[in-house]
Amino acid sequence: GNFKSKLYVLNFDSADPIFSKEYSGEIIYGINSVNKKNFVVIGEKFCDIVSWKKNKISTFSTDYCVDGVIATKSNIFISSSRENNDGNTSFAIYNNKRDNISSYSFNGPVDTFSVKGKNVYVLSRNNIYRINKKGEITKNASCGFGVVKICAISYNNCLAIGHNDVLKVHLK
Repeated sequence: GNFKSKLYVLNFDSADPIFSKEYSGEIIYGINSVNKKNFVVIGEKFCDIVSWKKNKISTFSTDYCVDGVIATKSNIFISSSRENNDGNTSFAIYNNKRDNISSYSFNGPVDTFSVKGKNVYVLSRNNIYRINKKGEITKNASCGFGVVKICAISYNNCLAIGHNDVLKVHLK
């Protein structure tokens, strides 16, 4: 057999789709619709960035797996790496016009990431790194053992969330 995933965009007052797309041979892993201008359709090795108004599509494709997508009100951040996460994770940043404004690689394992402005905050084992849009590490800090998620709360601070506690970490 062959997978056939279908995307339908409906208006609130009709059951008829205003836009649809078929993904033959692909499974849609998720849809991120936080952004007012665009939404993102996430597959194993692709992300379609679709405009809400004109339904125009820009496609991010990779030979690796899409690990995470975070949309803010002005940007969309996509991370991708090999399945075994060999220590190289690529990040791509798109603006609301669906243009790629930045791409770079992080050298090290990425357990999870968070976003504040155009900075990416990476949890890599027991450390948190702040990376600017050029791919440069501008700040970092140790967050201790057992952290499973981070949340950037300001440009210099993150919450480090573990199974048993939440700590505020100041990046230096």
